[in-house]
Amino acid sequence: MAETSEKKIVTDQSEEKTEKICPLAAYGGEKPPAPAWFERALAVRPETGFTTVKGARIHYLRWGDRSKPGLLLCHGNGAHAHWWDFIAPYFAEEWHVVAMTFSGMGESDWRERYDMDTSPPSRSLSASMPACSSMSRSRPSSPTALAASSPS
Repeated sequence: MAETSEKKIVTDQSEEKTEKICPLAAYGGEKPPAPAWFERALAVRPETGFTTVKGARIHYLRWGDRSKPGLLLCHGNGAHAHWWDFIAPYFAEEWHVVAMTFSGMGESDWRERYDMDTSPPSRSLSASMPACSSMSRSRPSSPTALAASSPS
C-alpha cells in the first residue's frame, strides 16, 4: 500500500483544499525503478534461521564468511531483520553479518508477557546477546561489532 501524505493547496484567499499525494501512484502498482547497487544487494539471499531466547523463537538472517569478524545488526522499534537486506551484503564483504528480529516483531515469537529483560527492543537485546553472540562471533579473539537503527 502506497504511503500517502497531504498537501494544502490555496486556490484563492477564501478557499483552501487538501489534496492527497501518493508518491507511488505514478507506477500503477508496478515496482518502481531502483538503483543497480540496491538490486544487487537484494539478489544476495541470506541464510535464515531461528534461535530460542528465554522461551521465544528469535528470527535471524546471516550473510558472509563465518571466519570473518562478527557484525550484529539490530533494527529499530516495529521493524525486523529484513530491514538490513539492502545493505548487509556490502558489510559481508568484510564481516560475518547477522541481523536479528526482536521478539514480538517480524518472524520472531510474541511473548505471553514482557518484563525488563525481554521488552523490545532495548531490553530484549541484552536478553538475546548470548544467542546472537554465538551466531555472529566467528573467532573468539575478534569482538563482535554492533550496529543499530532507529525509526526516529
